[in-house]
Amino acid sequence: MKALALVLLAATLATGMAGCTDPIPGQQDAIVTYPQVHLASHWLETWTRVQPPVVHRVGSGQLEVAVPIRNLTDEPLSVDYQYRFLRGGAEVEGRSGWQNYVIPPRGMGQITFTSMTQAIDDFDVEIRYRQ
Repeated sequence: MKALALVLLAATLATGMAGCTDPIPGQQDAIVTYPQVHLASHWLETWTRVQPPVVHRVGSGQLEVAVPIRNLTDEPLSVDYQYRFLRGGAEVEGRSGWQNYVIPPRGMGQITFTSMTQAIDDFDVEIRYRQ
């Protein structure tokens, strides 16, 4: 019985080792395009959940962006954010100054900002914890 178990174990190991000659594929980068919302600290990744930005044109074609953000803590969460608008990857209109926003305890908030011109095709926003 022990001999049969050893033969089966050896056959299993030999079969498993045969697959070790295949080439090892390289690790692929999971991020194909860079995200538009950047959290500036690990704590914000733990304390909040950011939903996908809602983007639409308003007025005479300006870009309006709303970034839904949820506070997972039992205290009001004060964050600062700054944004910039892009056209073809280049910054247009200049970077905004830091603005404060308070998200209620266990509540939802929404950071909203609008471009001044219609010649915008992208944006990004950085959110940091306000101490």
